[in-house]
Amino acid sequence: MFCRARNLKSSVAVLIVLLLLWVLLRLYNPKIDEQPLEASNEPEIPFNIKALFAFEGLQLVALDPALLKCLKTSKCVELQAADAVHLGTYATNGSAFQLLMDKPWHIQSLSPHTTLIGYEYEIGYNKTVLISVLQASPDKDYLKIYGYKEPEIVPRAIKSFKTVTSYGITVPRDIDSFILRWKRGRFLECRHDLKKHYKKENPVITPSHIQGLSRLSELFLESGQVAILLGGTLLGWYRQCGVIPYTTDLDIGIKIAEFNSTFLEFVKNDDEFRILRQIGRKEYGFEFSVTIPGDTNMYADIFYLYRQGAAFEWATVTYGKSYNYKRLSYFRLPKTKIRVKNCIKMT
Repeated sequence: MFCRARNLKSSVAVLIVLLLLWVLLRLYNPKIDEQPLEASNEPEIPFNIKALFAFEGLQLVALDPALLKCLKTSKCVELQAADAVHLGTYATNGSAFQLLMDKPWHIQSLSPHTTLIGYEYEIGYNKTVLISVLQASPDKDYLKIYGYKEPEIVPRAIKSFKTVTSYGITVPRDIDSFILRWKRGRFLECRHDLKKHYKKENPVITPSHIQGLSRLSELFLESGQVAILLGGTLLGWYRQCGVIPYTTDLDIGIKIAEFNSTFLEFVKNDDEFRILRQIGRKEYGFEFSVTIPGDTNMYADIFYLYRQGAAFEWATVTYGKSYNYKRLSYFRLPKTKIRVKNCIKMT
């Protein structure tokens, strides 16, 4: 009996020592249990994807956020369970895919810009890869991806990016920035049929102003804010594939959920851009105007967009000069593609 009690005391003492060591370890590194277990593991990329990237002639690059997340964090369940994965290719010649004519590959050319590649695993299931040609233009700073109805491929315009290789997969160098652009990069094609009906005049807003706006957009993105076209600026793109010649400013919208106060402080101390006015509060109707560098003085009105139900967002309207600003009731902005087109047509 005495021996049992002695052994019990020894066991308790050992447990106390181990507990003290654990507490000291937590104090030394309080985030030790927050380290992802799989961070140091090689990501489990599906075989069909790895095999495709092994064909250098296909000039593939990873586009799908699930694949990029797998490569960055080693969390690959979403990728492994996906029915289809989206890749891009710089190869404009469809003959490159003849390399995959043998089984178990199944190739289907959906359009000059889109190829569907199926892979049949021996255990009895198929996986699909959608490959879109990345359309580049010498006078554009973005890559265009054409859409397709079935399977659905959303048309996108993504700013040109540099790539690196990770585990044999070519990926955008800045994955986080790319995913943000990808999710918010849906492309609305302009109306080339309407463009010819409008006179070609010398616009007030010049290409140098557009370049300045592009630099401002990059600053927004660096702070987690995505700038979108609004008002007359959106109408000019959709109706005339450019800028309305007589417009004197640019209209930009940003979702209020992306508001970043440090961005305003940065711009206030920036030599290239200057804030002209700031109205409202982030809780309601916030907007500001900022100069856009170029051949002449130009400015952009930045409107923050507030949700109203599931179908609309709204922003306030301000007009006037100097400090005598007057505010109108807010105007609503449709959130769906069809509603946007109808709104533009009514304008």
